[in-house]
Amino acid sequence: ADAAWAFAERVRTLPVYRRARRVAAYFAHAGELDPAPLLESARNDGKTVVVPVVIGDSMRFAACRPGDRLRQNRFGIPEPAAPRRYAPTLSIDLAIVPLVAFDDTGNRLGQGGGFYDRHFARQRHSAWRHPVLVGAGYDFQRCVNVPVCDHDVPVSFVVTDKAIYGRLARRLRA
Repeated sequence: ADAAWAFAERVRTLPVYRRARRVAAYFAHAGELDPAPLLESARNDGKTVVVPVVIGDSMRFAACRPGDRLRQNRFGIPEPAAPRRYAPTLSIDLAIVPLVAFDDTGNRLGQGGGFYDRHFARQRHSAWRHPVLVGAGYDFQRCVNVPVCDHDVPVSFVVTDKAIYGRLARRLRA
C-alpha cells in the first residue's frame, strides 16, 4: 500500500499528469503495483478515469467510476460489466501500463499477452505519441536490459515507488 501511494504522489507531480484530462490505468493483478490511489486522486482532480476491457484478443478502454458494477474477465481481472461506450485511444492523455520488468530506455515486459502492445501499436510507427505511456512498477523490477521484439511498444518512462526512469524522465519533470 505504501508503494502504491508513493507511486501516485510521484505521478501527480508530473506536468503530463497535471495537463491530462483522461487517464487510463488498470486494476492490479498478480502482484502488479496497484494504481488505485492514483485513480482516486485523478477522479478527485476532475479527470476522467478509463480502464481496460478485454474483448477477444484485444482490449478497449471504458470509463470507470466508483460504484460501477464490475465483472471478472477471463484472466480474473475486474473490468466494467456493461460499458456504455469505449474511449477512443487518442482521447486518452496518459496511460498507466503494468509491467513485470523494465529498463532505463522504456522497454517493458508485461504478463505476456501482448494486449497493451497491440492496443498501442500505432505508436511504433508514429512521430506523435498520444497517449503518453507510463510504466508502473516497483523499483526492484528494474533491469539492465529487457529483451525486445519487433511488436513491443516502449513506454515514455517508468514511475516506481522510488523513482522515475526512462529516456524522457528528465524532460517530463520540467
